Amino acid sequence: MLINSILDNDFYKFTMMHAARKVYPDAKVTYKFTNRSPSNSSIFTKEFLEKLKVRIKELENLYLTDEEWKWAVSQQLLPSEFWDYLKTFRYKADYVDCKLSETGQLELTVSGPWHETILFEVPLLALISQTYFEDIPAVVDLKDYKEKTYQKGLVLSENKCLFTE
Repeated sequence: MLINSILDNDFYKFTMMHAARKVYPDAKVTYKFTNRSPSNSSIFTKEFLEKLKVRIKELENLYLTDEEWKWAVSQQLLPSEFWDYLKTFRYKADYVDCKLSETGQLELTVSGPWHETILFEVPLLALISQTYFEDIPAVVDLKDYKEKTYQKGLVLSENKCLFTE
């Protein structure tokens, strides 16, 4: 499984989920994936689509563990009743429809109750990216990249620059 925790998401999504559940509990939505570089170099294959569907189905196995619940409640960023709800929440793969167009582009939509679909965006984008790129040979020498990044970090540290990577 590529996504290991239901908390592997943007915190913003949890705050919006909480608001949608409280203010618009009956709202229905549809999200549509847009490939921002739909060139011939980003054609999706049938193998990609089948693997992606399996991974989307695997999202249904995610849940908020007791340990994660304790941590989330201790942060006091959202009411504990929200985290109680999230313990019962499960992704529903049936909300996701994905297929390939005749030109090999991914057509993906998510439709359902707003508060039940809002968490899909981040994991779906991660799954699409990971699934697409895992079968493409690396075009970057990662060893060289790692060394260059390390050297840049040293220069920043030596000059007392604050940074994150």
